Amino acid sequence: MNKARKCIEERYFKNLKEKPEVFVGVELEFPIVNMIGGAIDIETVLSLMDMLVSEKNFSVEKVDEQGNPIQIIADRYDDRILFEVGYTIIEFAFDKAKNINEVNERFQEYFEIIQSYLKDFHHMLTGLGINPWWNTNNSKCVSDPYYKVLEKYIEMAKNHPHMHPYERWTTFVQSNQVQIDVGKDNLVDVLNVFNKIEVVKAWLFANSYFWKKDMNTGIARDFLWENSTHKLVKDQVGLFKKDFSCIEDVIDNFMHTAIFNIERNGKIYYIEPLTVEDYFGRNEVYAYDCDGNKIIVNPDYRDILRHRTFQYESLTKRGTVEFRSVCTQPISDTFAPTAFHLGIFENLQAVKDLLEDNFFFKIYGEDIVTLRRKFSRLDLSWIEKNEIRAFSKMILDLAQEGLKSRGLAEEQYLESLYRRIDTSTNPAEYGVKLFKRGYTLTEIADEFAFL
Repeated sequence: MNKARKCIEERYFKNLKEKPEVFVGVELEFPIVNMIGGAIDIETVLSLMDMLVSEKNFSVEKVDEQGNPIQIIADRYDDRILFEVGYTIIEFAFDKAKNINEVNERFQEYFEIIQSYLKDFHHMLTGLGINPWWNTNNSKCVSDPYYKVLEKYIEMAKNHPHMHPYERWTTFVQSNQVQIDVGKDNLVDVLNVFNKIEVVKAWLFANSYFWKKDMNTGIARDFLWENSTHKLVKDQVGLFKKDFSCIEDVIDNFMHTAIFNIERNGKIYYIEPLTVEDYFGRNEVYAYDCDGNKIIVNPDYRDILRHRTFQYESLTKRGTVEFRSVCTQPISDTFAPTAFHLGIFENLQAVKDLLEDNFFFKIYGEDIVTLRRKFSRLDLSWIEKNEIRAFSKMILDLAQEGLKSRGLAEEQYLESLYRRIDTSTNPAEYGVKLFKRGYTLTEIADEFAFL
């Protein structure tokens, strides 16, 4: 077991520097919707990739099993555009940058090209965290070995009655993700502080209402993630239950996360998920390919190379912390989460001090899991709404201070968040209001699609 622990340290902690230069990485996922309604046309979205390669200075980096481009890279930058899990989701994965403005500039360029092309075929990208046509869309996963195995792994939920029945949920849930470089000196504080403000993020960024299911939450993505096969190992998804006191605690946490896929002789298999600790304590494990064929494998310490967690804050092998709990945002507010996270990071000590003795936790307690669920609800009382707004405003003001200290005018991206506080309405609440007023799903998707 000491060797397994050393493998975790080697994979995740060797790239941690003492005081790294701060870079920001941005990954943005958006649903493709058919504006006529119903399923997207696969040929249309495949032809989009062909157009970008043939006309817009992109090169093919990865193709599916039929030879269609599924991941392309910009010739001028290390930016990628790809299909994420299904052909219904476009992801923009940007090269690390020193400031948000340069990423936004490139995003606008790519987005306008893609949106213009899709609209010619009555399709478009929109800023909703759950595709409004989730139940009628083409939920075919990307024809790629990893995604096909992932699909089969997700389908294992049918063997567990307590899990939700939405086997294709990964093809209709989208997120807005941020990565920031961390060092040995601030890793623990970064994980603790950002975990503790998940209650603020729950209300401020809620934008994954589960259309036509009438669920009382603005973050159905939490429900879908946390009631899937990923949660068969309890620490694989979601929030940390308590603060970390040192890096050794973080390593302990990794030891209790899951290994759920492995590779043998160039082929990917999935397994019934096991903690790192449990997996490397076994002599043999059953593994399955996407055709259901079973083999017996002997755990190998190189299997740690395929390890990945889905916790809402997690250290990556690149020496960054990735923040994964935010829904896709309305297109015009795309970089609000990036700015929020970067501002908190730059003003971390002030935020930590604020959290030490705050009225909000005195009233509602400090069970972050319970608080995130509570304040993502759509039926908050006016007292609860006022208190989460006040707490969010305190945190947001500190994020603004952090960005202003950088002197790059990045605080402009927080303006939409101040509007949410002023109007007491987050995107999920706004979308539901439109829905109840009789707006069609097409009209709502269009409302959330403006750059």
